[in-house]
Amino acid sequence: MKATTMYAPADDDGIDLRALRGDIKLTAHVTRLRAPAAVARNTELLHEAARTWWPVAQRCRQAAVGSPADQRRWDQLLKGADPGRAVKASFTELTVLAGAVRELLRAIEATTLEWPSVCEIAHRIEDALHNETYPVGSPVAVSTVATALEVPVELVKLALSDLAESGLLERRGQRLFVVGNEQVCREQTQFVTERLRAQIAYGVYPPGTLLPSAPELAAAFVTNLTPVRAALHHLAAERLVRLRKNAPAIVLEAARRLPSPARHAPDQRHASHPQVYDHEAITAAARAGREQWRRHPRLSPEDVTAQWERLRAMARQMLGTLEPSRSPFRHRRDTALIRAAELESAPLPEAPEPRRWHTACLATAVAALLPYTRGHLPVTHAPAAHQVPPRGPQGCGAMGPYTADDFVLDLRDAEVPGTAGAFAFFFGDDPDARTFT
Repeated sequence: MKATTMYAPADDDGIDLRALRGDIKLTAHVTRLRAPAAVARNTELLHEAARTWWPVAQRCRQAAVGSPADQRRWDQLLKGADPGRAVKASFTELTVLAGAVRELLRAIEATTLEWPSVCEIAHRIEDALHNETYPVGSPVAVSTVATALEVPVELVKLALSDLAESGLLERRGQRLFVVGNEQVCREQTQFVTERLRAQIAYGVYPPGTLLPSAPELAAAFVTNLTPVRAALHHLAAERLVRLRKNAPAIVLEAARRLPSPARHAPDQRHASHPQVYDHEAITAAARAGREQWRRHPRLSPEDVTAQWERLRAMARQMLGTLEPSRSPFRHRRDTALIRAAELESAPLPEAPEPRRWHTACLATAVAALLPYTRGHLPVTHAPAAHQVPPRGPQGCGAMGPYTADDFVLDLRDAEVPGTAGAFAFFFGDDPDARTFT
């Protein structure tokens, strides 16, 4: 990708790169001597270097107009390396001044490279948000954006800070999320509320049991915390759950009055010769189902429906092959099974966005079943070096007792990456179980 220059090239600006890099090296050498005479002499050398490059830094500050974050960066750099500021002739002050001057000179050196300006990077990210490259509610990773735009991470951080100030992104702790309009937020809250209400009615979360935490529910519904928390408040107003401070909600006894959803009859078109899926095909389909919502590709309604039907068939196959387990994770296993059965039986929404979202939730539920189906699915023919030997004798599960190796590979594809809470949700809170990750 061809990048536009942030400022004029070095020759046009009259910047001597050799002298600039020499002064950068000087800032590293001046802190090697602690003698009072050497400290005083080196402090004056740093002030002289700062005075030399001060006009160039001011021009860089003026060129940063349009990016408040970049302007603040230059203000901090200029303030730290101000040659007119009185500094005591001590080794500690010398070290602080050397670091400030070094950062200023490195920033000037970076401006001579052919990188887009922070303002231009912000415009590119904003265009991606409007084109729905990053769906509403999804986190925006600095490294992902920097790789996509082929620009330094430091410039992307400044651009994202500008977008957060403009209201396009929302900061939650150390992460940034895409903010949608009020209508999109209402639709997401309504969908999560309906799904949680249906899962309580279906028996995924029986009365008297604890719901997963808000982050775990957000992982299961492929969304962020805002619609999940709003949905929990809606269910609390309906007296289906009781919210607790800093603890998961409890399903109330009133939830028993909810009718169970009717199970839809399976499609009979291919009943005589149903297709059998192996582990690799199910893993790929589950990943594609989640990515079609996270990356927001422009899929036609027919493609989404076909993807949903394929995931339903995979869920039926796995639910039909699983047998009672003697695993210590049986409770979490049963929860995953019932949740997948409820999502498989639920009808596909009519609206395009809830349709894609429902498909992504079903894909997440299908992926959660993968660790429990080891040995029950057809094995893809692969080289002998990549085949996993049986873990134990027949009789206690299709492949013997559960071990750490039974879960490591599948969990990477089955759950939302990087969420230890999702592992705890599906496999229990036992400290020994957590060692499997």
